Amino acid sequence: MTSHQKTKGFTLVELLVVMAIIGILVGMLLPAVQMVREAARRTSCLNNMKQMAVAAQNYQSAHLKFPAASDSHWNKRGYSLHCYLLPYLEQGNIYDAFLFERTATSGDGRNPLSLNLVDTFLCASSTQADYFKGHKDANNNDIGAALPGNTSLYTTHYLGVAGPVDQSITPTYAPLSSAAGQISRHGVFGGWTPGNGSLTVNQSTVYYNQAPRTAAKTSVDISDGMSNTFMFGESSRTKNNSEYVLHFPRRNGWAFGQNYGQLASARSVGPYSLNLPLIDGKGIPANERPFNSNHPGGVNFAMCDGSNRFVSETVFPEVLQQFASMDLGESTTGLE
Repeated sequence: MTSHQKTKGFTLVELLVVMAIIGILVGMLLPAVQMVREAARRTSCLNNMKQMAVAAQNYQSAHLKFPAASDSHWNKRGYSLHCYLLPYLEQGNIYDAFLFERTATSGDGRNPLSLNLVDTFLCASSTQADYFKGHKDANNNDIGAALPGNTSLYTTHYLGVAGPVDQSITPTYAPLSSAAGQISRHGVFGGWTPGNGSLTVNQSTVYYNQAPRTAAKTSVDISDGMSNTFMFGESSRTKNNSEYVLHFPRRNGWAFGQNYGQLASARSVGPYSLNLPLIDGKGIPANERPFNSNHPGGVNFAMCDGSNRFVSETVFPEVLQQFASMDLGESTTGLE
């Protein structure tokens, strides 16, 4: 008598069902993993901004003022506030090179400085560590080709807040004008017009014949309160397509204080919200482009007291302007 033993194993149908279940589980898990990774990157970004705010506070303790957004030391363009924060960010070697370049009698010292990678200046959610070399503006001009040296320099994703500006006929916030837009008078890293054509910043006197320029502020100037005033804002978005072409982030090497009319290390807060697509047919001037990020839903800011705020992209522009001001006594609600 012949016995027939049943073969053990999966049928084709069972195998397909198992594979489908695994595919569904992977599809459910991947977004969760990506969310966890982005949360970690956002936390890292917040930590960078906190370090910069604390560094600025330590600088203020040592020099009795915050660094100027641009010291206008070289070729009327100047070195950035980031240069002066280096020793307070454990970047002493680069700072020593900065001191050497700052006293040089020839060449543009910002180029070799910005060839140094400073991780604290970069957001982990951004995929671009240099400026927009090779990217085109609204007139199809190469943004990178306009920069001295035409070389790929490391940038910064964290800009000083120059304060609020208003483009209305009767502006609430009186700005200074420049070739690349407006610069506020009322921010920690904002503008100031000297009456005699000279300005003392970072213990040196600089002479020039054009405005705007920036001046170092003190904690006394921040009469709205340290916890109610923006110090640094994030500009780390890397999306660059037709939706953003007229106001994608304009970047420079991190050691640039000013560049071609643009206040490179700080930015004013205009009547625009965050992370928005094209607003008008003319685009937005460089000094007034919205703060932006690759973080879903909003942008990181550091306050003058060293605290951090994740600001929703749905916040009203007027609220951003109020917190960008350091001395006008506006409302301090509505940021959440």
